[in-house]
Amino acid sequence: MKSFPFVTLNFSSLLTVFLCIVVAQGLGLAIGATLTDLTRATTLASATVMTFMLAGGFFVQIVPIFISWIRYMSFQLPHLQTAAKGAI
Repeated sequence: MKSFPFVTLNFSSLLTVFLCIVVAQGLGLAIGATLTDLTRATTLASATVMTFMLAGGFFVQIVPIFISWIRYMSFQLPHLQTAAKGAI
């Protein structure tokens, strides 16, 4: 049963990927329902996702202190932490 931790780690990474997808879809639906103009909704969604990716540690590892609190609001943080463990 040496492969059991590997299987558990793969299922946990798969679960975090699915949860990240569901939260991203919900965020997109919320932005789309709030803003009826397609151009404004696309701009807001792009800015929001890029902010979460930047603050969550996807592009940089050292985040400035004034935006470091956004890291914990990011829906991608659990996915990135699971990927950092080497599961994905």
